[in-house]
Amino acid sequence: MNDSNELTLREQVSCLREGSLTPKDILDHALSQIEKTESKIDAWQFIADKNDLEKQWSEYKLSSPALTAPGIPIGIKDTIDVAGMPAERGSTIYSGRVPSESATCVQQLSRCGLIPIGKTVTTELAYFEPGKTKNPHNPQHTPGGSSSGSAAAVATRMVPVALGSQTAASVIRPAAFCGVVGYVASRGLFSMRGVLPLALSFDALGIIAKTVDDIFHVSNILQSRNLSGSIAAIKPKTVLAIDGDDYGSVEDEMRYAFDKALDSFADAGIVVKRESIQGSSAWPQLHKDIMAYEAAMNFSHEFDTSQQQLGDAFQSLVVAGRAISMRNRFDLALVHSKAVKQFDALFDHCDAIVTPAATGAAPHGLTTTGDPAMSRPWQLVGSSQCSLPFAQSRNGMPLGIQIIGGRYGDNSLLSIAKWIQEAFSWQSPMPGFLKAKD
Repeated sequence: MNDSNELTLREQVSCLREGSLTPKDILDHALSQIEKTESKIDAWQFIADKNDLEKQWSEYKLSSPALTAPGIPIGIKDTIDVAGMPAERGSTIYSGRVPSESATCVQQLSRCGLIPIGKTVTTELAYFEPGKTKNPHNPQHTPGGSSSGSAAAVATRMVPVALGSQTAASVIRPAAFCGVVGYVASRGLFSMRGVLPLALSFDALGIIAKTVDDIFHVSNILQSRNLSGSIAAIKPKTVLAIDGDDYGSVEDEMRYAFDKALDSFADAGIVVKRESIQGSSAWPQLHKDIMAYEAAMNFSHEFDTSQQQLGDAFQSLVVAGRAISMRNRFDLALVHSKAVKQFDALFDHCDAIVTPAATGAAPHGLTTTGDPAMSRPWQLVGSSQCSLPFAQSRNGMPLGIQIIGGRYGDNSLLSIAKWIQEAFSWQSPMPGFLKAKD
């Protein structure tokens, strides 16, 4: 085995168990890949000292065989605390901040042998101000946000898995733009202790990997469930197809690719219902308003004491939130509750919802992270979501399709997503500059 970077997480685990790879091999390969690619992509905000990592990894030679994945390196978004590593949250306000305790999700993964080697780049406070990361498929294009570094690190094979978080479209959009699999858990399924809060009604943990199987493996750890085996691939009987026009301006090439994907579903014997959800065109604005109100509450201190250190977009978010009265917030809550009930009822008649994961491919330029419109409705209702790379734009950028499951139907969603990924061979594409090995 010359290089483990092309292996999935599950494949790396198998190699460790068989003895064809050691934890030190996997660490060396990851650090070598980071050395070759990081200067082009800037996925990392912080990488631990190599000597410290090698010392930590050497301990896994004698580690318990009960460990699920002894010594496999992963990335952690810089809005998620890792003890002893800087957690600056993409903001100069938190410059030099180093937590003494890891977030619960990090502790869970570490106990099973998935070890953070560093912190991946986030946008400012997990909102819209871009970080330094570039898209691995064309560095002149955005990687999306806010989990930009996590998506880029997985896409470039630096790590097999990385954690992100989503309040609007912060996992699904960068996963789609970077050509990897992104998963957002039903709100409340995973612990958010130690994760930067932005808007508590919507904040959810996400996982980014190359395959749905790897997503399931990590999800099981985060739910403290039986870790053996893989998830079954289950073909959906009926899907509700929503083209996204009610939520944003879908680009022509995304619309064409999405229609072709639906044709493939139908050819495979899946019943495809092309419908819209009555009244859901108001859901993105509802999400924006509630998000603004809660962000204004969460960042009231930063706004009052360090406003000039905040980007224009974040300042505007807080100002908008402060303009919403408590009575207005109550009214928003009533409408929100009705939207959730309406969403839940959809799954009496379908197994999953499919939509574009973004309005199109990653836009040119690094001053924006793209439009979050395609994810806002589903984050509003707290659903489980999975983005799969399924096509390419005319200029060779990845396009993502989004599979949406019911609230707390996460394993059902992942079973369907796995079947779709395998049935149509929708794999994570290799970034162009990695195709020719050094």
